[in-house]
Amino acid sequence: MRTTSRHVFLAAAVAITILAATLAATAGDPGTPADRLALLDYVDAKTIERTAWSPFTVGRPEQHFVTAAAGLRSEFEHADTDAKLFLALTKLSNLRHDRHLSVNTVEGGIAPERFSLQAPVQFRADYGKAPSYTLFVADYDTRIKDLATGGVPEIGDVLTAVNGIPVDRYAAMMAPYIRHSTADKLWWETASAISQKSWRFGPELYRDDITYALRRANGEAYNLTVRYIAPDAVRWSGFSAKVYRGFTKALETPTFTLHVASAPRKVLILDWKSFGASATADTDRLMAFASAQGLLDHDIFFDGTTAGGGARGAYVLARLSSRPFKTTFGNLRISDVTEPFIREVQAARRGGGVSEAADAGARLIEWLENDVRAAARAGRPYSPNVPFKLAELPKDSDGTMKPASVHFRGRLVCAFSSFGGSHLDQFAAMVIDNDIGYTVGMPAGGYSNTWEWTETLRFASSGRPVASFMWNIGHTLRPNGQILEGNAALPREPLPMTRENSRTYYDRLLDRVFAYLDRPAGTAESGHGRPVTTDGSGR
Repeated sequence: MRTTSRHVFLAAAVAITILAATLAATAGDPGTPADRLALLDYVDAKTIERTAWSPFTVGRPEQHFVTAAAGLRSEFEHADTDAKLFLALTKLSNLRHDRHLSVNTVEGGIAPERFSLQAPVQFRADYGKAPSYTLFVADYDTRIKDLATGGVPEIGDVLTAVNGIPVDRYAAMMAPYIRHSTADKLWWETASAISQKSWRFGPELYRDDITYALRRANGEAYNLTVRYIAPDAVRWSGFSAKVYRGFTKALETPTFTLHVASAPRKVLILDWKSFGASATADTDRLMAFASAQGLLDHDIFFDGTTAGGGARGAYVLARLSSRPFKTTFGNLRISDVTEPFIREVQAARRGGGVSEAADAGARLIEWLENDVRAAARAGRPYSPNVPFKLAELPKDSDGTMKPASVHFRGRLVCAFSSFGGSHLDQFAAMVIDNDIGYTVGMPAGGYSNTWEWTETLRFASSGRPVASFMWNIGHTLRPNGQILEGNAALPREPLPMTRENSRTYYDRLLDRVFAYLDRPAGTAESGHGRPVTTDGSGR
Protein backbone atom coordinates (compact mmCIF):
# COMPACT_ATOMS: atom_id res chain seq x y z
CA MET A 1 0.00 0.00 0.00
CA ARG A 2 1.26 3.40 -0.88
CA THR A 3 2.16 5.54 2.17
CA THR A 4 0.98 9.13 1.91
CA SER A 5 2.52 12.14 3.57
CA ARG A 6 -0.61 12.30 5.76
CA HIS A 7 0.05 8.74 6.99
CA VAL A 8 3.67 9.59 7.72
CA PHE A 9 2.64 12.67 9.67
CA LEU A 10 0.06 10.73 11.71
CA ALA A 11 2.56 7.96 12.47
CA ALA A 12 5.15 10.50 13.60
CA ALA A 13 2.58 12.26 15.77
CA VAL A 14 1.63 8.99 17.46
CA ALA A 15 5.30 8.14 18.07
CA ILE A 16 5.96 11.55 19.59
CA THR A 17 2.89 11.20 21.81
CA ILE A 18 4.05 7.78 23.05
CA LEU A 19 7.58 9.07 23.71
CA ALA A 20 6.26 12.10 25.58
CA ALA A 21 4.04 9.88 27.70
CA THR A 22 6.97 7.60 28.49
CA LEU A 23 9.19 10.50 29.51
CA ALA A 24 6.40 12.00 31.59
CA ALA A 25 6.08 8.70 33.42
CA THR A 26 9.74 8.76 34.46
CA ALA A 27 11.00 12.36 34.57
CA GLY A 28 10.34 13.93 37.96
CA ASP A 29 9.35 10.58 39.48
CA PRO A 30 11.96 9.41 41.98
CA GLY A 31 9.99 6.31 42.97
CA THR A 32 8.16 5.53 46.19
CA PRO A 33 9.69 5.63 49.67
CA ALA A 34 9.81 1.82 49.56
CA ASP A 35 11.62 1.96 46.19
CA ARG A 36 14.23 4.33 47.54
CA LEU A 37 14.86 2.41 50.76
CA ALA A 38 15.23 -0.82 48.79
CA LEU A 39 17.74 1.00 46.57
CA LEU A 40 19.70 2.11 49.64
CA ASP A 41 19.75 -1.46 50.99
CA TYR A 42 20.96 -2.81 47.64
CA VAL A 43 23.84 -0.32 47.40
CA ASP A 44 24.81 -1.00 51.02
CA ALA A 45 24.99 -4.76 50.45
CA LYS A 46 26.91 -4.50 47.19
CA THR A 47 29.34 -1.97 48.66
CA ILE A 48 30.27 -4.38 51.44
CA GLU A 49 30.59 -7.27 48.98
CA ARG A 50 32.53 -5.54 46.19
CA THR A 51 34.72 -2.83 47.67
CA ALA A 52 38.49 -3.09 47.84
CA TRP A 53 38.76 -1.21 51.13
CA SER A 54 41.97 0.61 52.03
CA PRO A 55 43.16 0.92 55.65
CA PHE A 56 44.67 4.31 54.77
CA THR A 57 41.59 6.10 53.42
CA VAL A 58 40.60 9.10 55.52
CA GLY A 59 37.76 8.28 57.91
CA ARG A 60 38.30 4.50 57.79
CA PRO A 61 35.02 3.90 55.90
CA GLU A 62 35.24 0.10 56.05
CA GLN A 63 34.56 0.23 59.80
CA HIS A 64 31.94 2.98 59.63
CA PHE A 65 30.13 2.60 56.31
CA VAL A 66 27.18 0.54 57.55
CA THR A 67 26.47 2.90 60.46
CA ALA A 68 26.91 6.01 58.31
CA ALA A 69 24.68 4.62 55.55
CA ALA A 70 21.95 3.89 58.11
CA GLY A 71 22.05 7.57 58.98
CA LEU A 72 20.85 8.36 55.44
CA ARG A 73 17.67 6.25 55.62
CA SER A 74 15.42 9.19 56.41
CA GLU A 75 16.99 11.21 53.61
CA PHE A 76 16.31 8.42 51.09
CA GLU A 77 12.79 7.88 52.40
CA HIS A 78 11.91 11.56 51.93
CA ALA A 79 13.84 12.15 48.66
CA ASP A 80 10.64 12.95 46.76
CA THR A 81 12.30 14.80 43.86
CA ASP A 82 14.95 13.79 41.34
CA ALA A 83 17.36 16.34 42.79
CA LYS A 84 16.91 15.09 46.36
CA LEU A 85 17.44 11.46 45.36
CA PHE A 86 20.53 12.31 43.31
CA LEU A 87 22.06 14.19 46.24
CA ALA A 88 21.20 11.35 48.65
CA LEU A 89 22.99 8.90 46.34
CA THR A 90 25.95 11.28 46.15
CA LYS A 91 26.21 11.39 49.94
CA LEU A 92 25.97 7.60 50.09
CA SER A 93 28.73 7.21 47.51
CA ASN A 94 31.00 9.69 49.26
CA LEU A 95 30.77 7.85 52.58
CA ARG A 96 33.45 5.58 51.10
CA HIS A 97 35.91 8.49 50.80
CA ASP A 98 37.17 7.42 47.39
CA ARG A 99 37.93 10.20 44.91
CA HIS A 100 37.36 7.97 41.89
CA LEU A 101 33.78 7.04 42.69
CA SER A 102 30.90 9.14 41.41
CA VAL A 103 27.16 9.10 40.79
CA ASN A 104 25.92 10.14 37.36
CA THR A 105 22.66 10.42 35.47
CA VAL A 106 21.60 7.81 32.89
CA GLU A 107 19.11 7.78 30.06
CA GLY A 108 15.63 7.22 31.42
CA GLY A 109 16.74 7.76 35.02
CA ILE A 110 16.28 10.60 37.45
CA ALA A 111 17.03 13.95 35.84
CA PRO A 112 17.88 16.72 38.31
CA GLU A 113 18.13 20.17 36.79
CA ARG A 114 21.76 20.86 35.89
CA PHE A 115 23.44 24.18 36.57
CA SER A 116 26.98 25.39 37.21
CA LEU A 117 27.92 28.93 38.20
CA GLN A 118 31.07 30.56 39.53
CA ALA A 119 31.70 33.40 41.95
CA PRO A 120 34.40 35.72 40.58
CA VAL A 121 36.82 34.94 43.41
CA GLN A 122 39.03 31.89 43.88
CA PHE A 123 40.24 30.32 47.10
CA ARG A 124 43.00 27.90 48.01
CA ALA A 125 43.88 26.00 51.14
CA ASP A 126 46.84 26.92 53.31
CA TYR A 127 48.65 23.64 53.97
CA GLY A 128 51.33 25.15 56.18
CA LYS A 129 49.71 24.06 59.43
CA ALA A 130 47.92 20.86 58.37
CA PRO A 131 45.87 19.15 59.72
CA SER A 132 44.50 22.63 60.49
CA TYR A 133 43.55 24.29 57.21
CA THR A 134 42.86 27.92 56.33
CA LEU A 135 41.21 29.10 53.11
CA PHE A 136 42.52 32.28 51.53
CA VAL A 137 41.90 34.44 48.44
CA ALA A 138 44.14 33.17 45.61
CA ASP A 139 42.71 35.03 42.60
CA TYR A 140 39.77 37.15 41.52
CA ASP A 141 38.15 38.57 38.41
CA THR A 142 39.81 41.63 36.90
CA ARG A 143 36.38 43.35 37.16
CA ILE A 144 35.90 42.49 40.83
CA LYS A 145 34.96 46.08 41.72
CA ASP A 146 32.03 45.92 39.30
CA LEU A 147 30.95 42.39 40.26
CA ALA A 148 31.05 42.75 44.05
CA THR A 149 30.03 44.99 46.91
CA GLY A 150 32.03 45.53 50.07
CA GLY A 151 35.77 45.59 50.46
CA VAL A 152 38.18 44.88 47.61
CA PRO A 153 39.96 41.55 48.21
CA GLU A 154 43.70 41.11 48.39
CA ILE A 155 45.64 37.90 47.72
CA GLY A 156 46.08 36.05 51.00
CA ASP A 157 43.01 37.44 52.74
CA VAL A 158 41.65 34.71 55.05
CA LEU A 159 38.10 33.42 54.69
CA THR A 160 36.27 33.34 58.04
CA ALA A 161 32.60 32.81 57.13
CA VAL A 162 30.30 32.13 54.16
CA ASN A 163 26.78 33.59 54.14
CA GLY A 164 27.12 34.17 57.87
CA ILE A 165 28.17 30.58 58.60
CA PRO A 166 31.67 30.07 60.12
CA VAL A 167 33.93 28.67 57.43
CA ASP A 168 34.73 25.42 59.29
CA ARG A 169 31.02 24.65 59.65
CA TYR A 170 30.29 25.62 56.05
CA ALA A 171 33.13 23.36 54.86
CA ALA A 172 31.69 20.52 56.96
CA MET A 173 28.33 21.08 55.23
CA MET A 174 30.04 20.80 51.84
CA ALA A 175 32.14 17.72 52.68
CA PRO A 176 29.43 15.06 52.09
CA TYR A 177 29.18 16.22 48.46
CA ILE A 178 32.95 16.19 47.78
CA ARG A 179 34.76 13.10 46.46
CA HIS A 180 38.07 12.64 48.26
CA SER A 181 40.42 9.97 49.61
CA THR A 182 42.63 12.17 51.82
CA ALA A 183 42.18 15.23 54.01
CA ASP A 184 44.57 17.20 51.79
CA LYS A 185 42.46 16.42 48.71
CA LEU A 186 39.23 17.28 50.56
CA TRP A 187 40.55 20.74 51.36
CA TRP A 188 41.88 21.27 47.85
CA GLU A 189 38.42 20.54 46.48
CA THR A 190 36.67 22.53 49.21
CA ALA A 191 38.75 25.60 48.36
CA SER A 192 37.67 25.26 44.73
CA ALA A 193 34.02 24.43 45.40
CA ILE A 194 33.41 27.17 47.94
CA SER A 195 33.12 29.69 45.10
CA GLN A 196 30.94 27.47 42.89
CA LYS A 197 27.19 26.92 42.70
CA SER A 198 26.42 23.50 41.27
CA TRP A 199 23.62 20.96 40.92
CA ARG A 200 25.95 18.45 42.58
CA PHE A 201 25.76 20.29 45.93
CA GLY A 202 22.79 20.69 48.26
CA PRO A 203 20.59 23.80 48.03
CA GLU A 204 21.21 24.53 51.72
CA LEU A 205 24.59 25.92 50.67
CA TYR A 206 23.34 28.59 48.28
CA ARG A 207 21.30 31.69 47.66
CA ASP A 208 21.24 34.06 44.67
CA ASP A 209 24.52 35.67 45.68
CA ILE A 210 27.21 34.75 48.18
CA THR A 211 28.82 36.74 50.97
CA TYR A 212 32.33 36.00 52.15
CA ALA A 213 33.59 37.31 55.49
CA LEU A 214 37.32 37.97 55.09
CA ARG A 215 40.24 39.13 57.21
CA ARG A 216 43.25 41.02 55.89
CA ALA A 217 46.84 40.46 57.00
CA ASN A 218 46.57 43.53 59.28
CA GLY A 219 43.54 42.00 61.04
CA GLU A 220 40.91 44.19 59.35
CA ALA A 221 37.64 42.29 58.81
CA TYR A 222 35.29 42.99 55.91
CA ASN A 223 32.52 41.40 53.85
CA LEU A 224 32.57 40.71 50.12
CA THR A 225 29.24 39.99 48.40
CA VAL A 226 29.39 38.73 44.82
CA ARG A 227 26.93 37.39 42.31
CA TYR A 228 27.47 34.14 40.46
CA ILE A 229 28.29 34.22 36.75
CA ALA A 230 28.94 31.61 34.05
CA PRO A 231 32.32 29.89 34.62
CA ASP A 232 33.57 30.74 31.13
CA ALA A 233 32.73 34.42 31.70
CA VAL A 234 35.23 34.84 34.54
CA ARG A 235 38.38 36.80 33.71
CA TRP A 236 40.89 35.64 36.31
CA SER A 237 43.71 38.04 37.13
CA GLY A 238 46.21 35.16 36.97
CA PHE A 239 47.86 35.64 40.35
CA SER A 240 48.36 31.88 40.75
CA ALA A 241 49.54 31.16 37.20
CA LYS A 242 52.73 29.18 36.65
CA VAL A 243 55.82 31.19 35.74
CA TYR A 244 59.14 29.53 34.92
CA ARG A 245 61.67 32.34 34.96
CA GLY A 246 64.76 31.72 32.85
CA PHE A 247 63.09 29.04 30.70
CA THR A 248 61.81 29.06 27.13
CA LYS A 249 58.98 26.92 25.78
CA ALA A 250 60.36 24.41 23.27
CA LEU A 251 57.64 21.81 22.65
CA GLU A 252 53.94 21.49 23.47
CA THR A 253 51.75 18.37 23.33
CA PRO A 254 48.44 17.31 24.93
CA THR A 255 50.50 15.45 27.55
CA PHE A 256 53.12 18.04 28.55
CA THR A 257 54.81 21.33 27.73
CA LEU A 258 58.60 21.26 27.54
CA HIS A 259 60.65 24.27 28.66
CA VAL A 260 64.43 24.62 28.24
CA ALA A 261 66.62 26.65 30.59
CA SER A 262 68.77 29.46 29.34
CA ALA A 263 72.50 28.68 29.14
CA PRO A 264 74.61 27.71 30.99
CA ARG A 265 72.07 25.59 32.92
CA LYS A 266 71.28 22.21 31.40
CA VAL A 267 67.81 21.79 32.86
CA LEU A 268 64.47 20.93 31.25
CA ILE A 269 61.03 21.45 32.72
CA LEU A 270 58.24 19.04 31.83
CA ASP A 271 55.02 20.79 32.81
CA TRP A 272 52.97 17.59 32.87
CA LYS A 273 49.26 17.68 32.04
CA SER A 274 48.09 14.06 32.14
CA PHE A 275 48.88 10.44 31.36
CA GLY A 276 46.01 10.41 28.87
CA ALA A 277 45.44 8.60 25.59
CA SER A 278 48.34 10.28 23.78
CA ALA A 279 50.90 9.91 26.62
CA THR A 280 53.00 7.20 24.93
CA ALA A 281 53.03 8.89 21.51
CA ASP A 282 53.83 12.26 23.10
CA THR A 283 56.61 10.71 25.18
CA ASP A 284 58.08 9.18 22.03
CA ARG A 285 57.92 12.62 20.46
CA LEU A 286 59.77 14.05 23.47
CA MET A 287 62.55 11.48 23.15
CA ALA A 288 62.93 12.11 19.42
CA PHE A 289 63.08 15.86 20.01
CA ALA A 290 65.57 15.56 22.89
CA SER A 291 67.78 13.22 20.87
CA ALA A 292 67.80 15.55 17.87
CA GLN A 293 68.48 18.63 20.03
CA GLY A 294 71.20 17.02 22.17
CA LEU A 295 69.16 17.30 25.39
CA LEU A 296 69.44 13.75 26.78
CA ASP A 297 72.14 14.75 29.28
CA HIS A 298 70.00 17.54 30.74
CA ASP A 299 68.49 17.32 34.22
CA ILE A 300 64.70 17.20 34.30
CA PHE A 301 62.22 18.98 36.56
CA PHE A 302 58.94 17.07 36.23
CA ASP A 303 56.24 19.52 37.36
CA GLY A 304 53.18 17.44 38.18
CA THR A 305 51.50 20.04 40.41
CA THR A 306 48.57 20.46 37.99
CA ALA A 307 48.64 17.03 36.34
CA GLY A 308 45.98 14.37 36.04
CA GLY A 309 45.78 10.60 35.68
CA GLY A 310 45.59 8.11 32.84
CA ALA A 311 47.98 5.21 32.15
CA ARG A 312 51.49 4.15 31.08
CA GLY A 313 53.39 6.07 33.76
CA ALA A 314 55.99 3.29 33.93
CA TYR A 315 56.55 3.70 30.19
CA VAL A 316 57.20 7.40 30.74
CA LEU A 317 59.45 6.89 33.75
CA ALA A 318 61.60 4.34 31.90
CA ARG A 319 62.53 7.20 29.56
CA LEU A 320 63.02 9.90 32.19
CA SER A 321 65.28 7.83 34.44
CA SER A 322 68.61 6.11 33.87
CA ARG A 323 68.06 3.66 36.74
CA PRO A 324 65.89 0.53 37.06
CA PHE A 325 62.79 0.80 39.24
CA LYS A 326 59.92 -1.31 40.50
CA THR A 327 56.52 -0.47 39.09
CA THR A 328 53.22 -0.52 40.95
CA PHE A 329 51.25 -3.74 41.34
CA GLY A 330 47.51 -4.37 41.47
CA ASN A 331 44.84 -6.95 42.15
CA LEU A 332 41.11 -7.56 41.77
CA ARG A 333 38.55 -8.03 44.55
CA ILE A 334 36.60 -11.25 44.00
CA SER A 335 32.85 -10.61 44.11
CA ASP A 336 29.61 -11.01 42.18
CA VAL A 337 30.93 -8.69 39.44
CA THR A 338 34.19 -10.53 38.81
CA GLU A 339 32.82 -12.60 35.93
CA PRO A 340 30.87 -9.71 34.36
CA PHE A 341 34.04 -7.62 34.59
CA ILE A 342 36.06 -10.30 32.80
CA ARG A 343 33.46 -10.42 30.02
CA GLU A 344 33.60 -6.62 29.77
CA VAL A 345 37.40 -6.67 29.29
CA GLN A 346 37.06 -9.53 26.78
CA ALA A 347 34.61 -7.44 24.78
CA ALA A 348 36.99 -4.47 24.87
CA ARG A 349 39.78 -6.70 23.62
CA ARG A 350 37.63 -7.93 20.72
CA GLY A 351 36.68 -4.34 19.97
CA GLY A 352 40.24 -3.20 19.38
CA GLY A 353 42.32 -3.95 22.44
CA VAL A 354 42.96 -2.50 25.87
CA SER A 355 44.59 0.82 25.03
CA GLU A 356 46.43 1.24 28.32
CA ALA A 357 48.44 -1.97 27.81
CA ALA A 358 51.56 -2.23 25.66
CA ASP A 359 50.39 -5.58 24.22
CA ALA A 360 46.77 -4.41 23.68
CA GLY A 361 45.69 -6.43 26.72
CA ALA A 362 46.78 -9.96 25.74
CA ARG A 363 48.56 -10.58 29.08
CA LEU A 364 45.65 -9.06 30.99
CA ILE A 365 43.08 -11.31 29.30
CA GLU A 366 45.14 -14.43 29.99
CA TRP A 367 45.46 -13.48 33.66
CA LEU A 368 41.75 -12.73 34.03
CA GLU A 369 40.64 -15.92 32.33
CA ASN A 370 43.01 -18.15 34.31
CA ASP A 371 44.43 -16.72 37.54
CA VAL A 372 41.47 -14.52 38.50
CA ARG A 373 38.90 -17.20 37.73
CA ALA A 374 40.98 -19.69 39.71
CA ALA A 375 40.95 -17.32 42.70
CA ALA A 376 37.17 -17.03 42.38
CA ARG A 377 36.71 -20.81 42.26
CA ALA A 378 38.93 -21.18 45.33
CA GLY A 379 36.84 -18.64 47.25
CA ARG A 380 39.72 -16.23 47.77
CA PRO A 381 38.92 -12.59 48.59
CA TYR A 382 41.43 -11.18 46.09
CA SER A 383 43.24 -12.24 42.95
CA PRO A 384 47.04 -12.59 42.94
CA ASN A 385 49.01 -9.35 42.80
CA VAL A 386 50.57 -8.63 39.40
CA PRO A 387 52.46 -5.69 37.83
CA PHE A 388 49.83 -3.02 37.35
CA LYS A 389 47.22 -4.20 34.82
CA LEU A 390 50.04 -6.17 33.16
CA ALA A 391 50.45 -3.08 31.00
CA GLU A 392 54.25 -3.28 30.78
CA LEU A 393 55.33 -6.59 32.33
CA PRO A 394 54.15 -10.24 32.52
CA LYS A 395 52.45 -11.65 35.62
CA ASP A 396 55.52 -13.56 36.83
CA SER A 397 57.74 -10.45 36.79
CA ASP A 398 59.08 -8.98 40.02
CA GLY A 399 57.97 -5.59 38.69
CA THR A 400 61.41 -4.26 37.80
CA MET A 401 61.47 -1.92 34.80
CA LYS A 402 64.73 -1.11 33.06
CA PRO A 403 65.51 2.20 31.37
CA ALA A 404 64.44 2.37 27.74
CA SER A 405 67.14 2.10 25.11
CA VAL A 406 66.87 5.88 24.63
CA HIS A 407 66.49 7.70 27.94
CA PHE A 408 67.52 10.86 29.74
CA ARG A 409 70.81 10.54 31.58
CA GLY A 410 70.59 13.53 33.90
CA ARG A 411 69.00 13.81 37.34
CA LEU A 412 65.25 13.80 37.91
CA VAL A 413 63.43 16.18 40.26
CA CYS A 414 59.65 16.01 40.67
CA ALA A 415 56.98 18.16 42.29
CA PHE A 416 53.35 17.22 42.94
CA SER A 417 50.30 18.65 44.69
CA SER A 418 46.86 17.53 45.81
CA PHE A 419 45.35 18.90 42.58
CA GLY A 420 45.59 15.52 40.82
CA GLY A 421 46.03 11.84 41.54
CA SER A 422 45.09 8.42 40.17
CA HIS A 423 47.87 7.40 37.79
CA LEU A 424 49.79 10.51 38.83
CA ASP A 425 49.81 9.04 42.34
CA GLN A 426 51.32 5.87 40.90
CA PHE A 427 54.00 7.82 39.06
CA ALA A 428 54.85 9.70 42.27
CA ALA A 429 55.01 6.44 44.23
CA MET A 430 57.36 4.88 41.66
CA VAL A 431 59.70 7.87 41.87
CA ILE A 432 59.61 8.15 45.67
CA ASP A 433 59.53 4.49 46.74
CA ASN A 434 62.36 3.61 44.35
CA ASP A 435 64.27 6.79 45.22
CA ILE A 436 65.12 7.42 41.59
CA GLY A 437 64.39 11.12 41.75
CA TYR A 438 64.41 13.97 44.25
CA THR A 439 60.92 15.19 45.19
CA VAL A 440 59.82 18.55 46.52
CA GLY A 441 56.42 20.08 47.16
CA MET A 442 53.29 18.31 48.38
CA PRO A 443 51.84 14.80 48.14
CA ALA A 444 49.52 14.06 45.24
CA GLY A 445 45.80 13.49 45.80
CA GLY A 446 46.23 10.02 47.29
CA TYR A 447 43.77 8.05 45.18
CA SER A 448 44.40 5.10 42.89
CA ASN A 449 42.85 1.69 42.29
CA THR A 450 43.10 -0.92 39.58
CA TRP A 451 39.53 -0.88 38.32
CA GLU A 452 36.05 0.41 39.07
CA TRP A 453 32.75 -1.29 38.34
CA THR A 454 29.97 1.01 37.09
CA GLU A 455 26.38 -0.18 37.27
CA THR A 456 23.03 1.38 36.42
CA LEU A 457 20.95 1.27 39.57
CA ARG A 458 17.29 0.31 39.10
CA PHE A 459 14.21 0.31 41.25
CA ALA A 460 13.55 -3.28 42.29
CA SER A 461 9.76 -2.93 41.97
CA SER A 462 9.73 -1.72 38.35
CA GLY A 463 13.22 -2.24 36.89
CA ARG A 464 13.27 1.43 35.96
CA PRO A 465 16.77 2.97 35.76
CA VAL A 466 17.76 5.50 38.40
CA ALA A 467 21.43 6.54 38.07
CA SER A 468 24.88 5.05 37.57
CA PHE A 469 26.90 4.08 40.63
CA MET A 470 30.56 3.03 40.90
CA TRP A 471 32.54 0.63 43.08
CA ASN A 472 36.31 0.33 43.61
CA ILE A 473 37.03 -3.35 42.87
CA GLY A 474 40.83 -3.56 43.11
CA HIS A 475 43.88 -2.27 44.95
CA THR A 476 46.87 -0.44 43.56
CA LEU A 477 50.01 -1.44 45.47
CA ARG A 478 52.94 0.93 45.75
CA PRO A 479 56.46 -0.33 44.99
CA ASN A 480 57.00 -0.46 48.77
CA GLY A 481 54.13 -2.97 49.05
CA GLN A 482 51.55 -0.66 50.66
CA ILE A 483 48.04 -0.03 49.32
CA LEU A 484 48.09 3.32 47.55
CA GLU A 485 44.46 4.42 48.02
CA GLY A 486 44.45 7.12 50.71
CA ASN A 487 48.21 6.72 51.09
CA ALA A 488 50.03 9.20 48.87
CA ALA A 489 53.81 8.93 48.70
CA LEU A 490 55.40 11.83 50.60
CA PRO A 491 57.95 14.16 48.98
CA ARG A 492 61.53 14.16 50.25
CA GLU A 493 61.45 17.93 50.76
CA PRO A 494 58.04 19.30 51.78
CA LEU A 495 57.05 22.68 50.39
CA PRO A 496 53.38 23.24 51.23
CA MET A 497 51.42 25.98 49.51
CA THR A 498 50.45 28.69 52.00
CA ARG A 499 48.77 32.07 51.96
CA GLU A 500 52.20 33.68 52.31
CA ASN A 501 53.84 31.92 49.34
CA SER A 502 50.93 31.41 46.93
CA ARG A 503 51.96 34.21 44.54
CA THR A 504 55.59 33.09 44.44
CA TYR A 505 55.09 29.34 44.83
CA TYR A 506 56.62 28.34 41.49
CA ASP A 507 59.59 30.63 42.05
CA ARG A 508 60.17 28.85 45.35
CA LEU A 509 59.80 25.44 43.74
CA LEU A 510 62.46 26.36 41.18
CA ASP A 511 64.70 27.67 43.96
CA ARG A 512 64.46 24.26 45.68
CA VAL A 513 65.07 22.44 42.40
CA PHE A 514 68.19 24.46 41.66
CA ALA A 515 69.40 24.16 45.25
CA TYR A 516 69.26 20.38 44.89
CA LEU A 517 70.86 20.30 41.44
CA ASP A 518 73.66 22.64 42.57
CA ARG A 519 74.73 20.44 45.48
CA PRO A 520 78.17 18.89 45.05
CA ALA A 521 78.20 15.22 44.13
CA GLY A 522 78.46 12.97 47.16
CA THR A 523 76.57 15.18 49.61
CA ALA A 524 73.76 13.64 51.62
CA GLU A 525 70.97 14.82 49.35
CA SER A 526 72.72 14.84 45.97
CA GLY A 527 72.06 11.27 44.87
CA HIS A 528 69.78 8.30 45.18
CA GLY A 529 70.00 4.85 46.61
CA ARG A 530 67.47 4.19 49.37
CA PRO A 531 66.32 0.56 49.12
CA VAL A 532 62.76 -0.42 48.29
CA THR A 533 60.94 -2.99 50.40
CA THR A 534 58.14 -5.12 49.01
CA ASP A 535 56.77 -6.71 52.18
CA GLY A 536 54.34 -3.89 52.96
CA SER A 537 56.51 -2.43 55.72
CA GLY A 538 57.32 0.72 53.78
CA ARG A 539 60.61 2.62 54.06
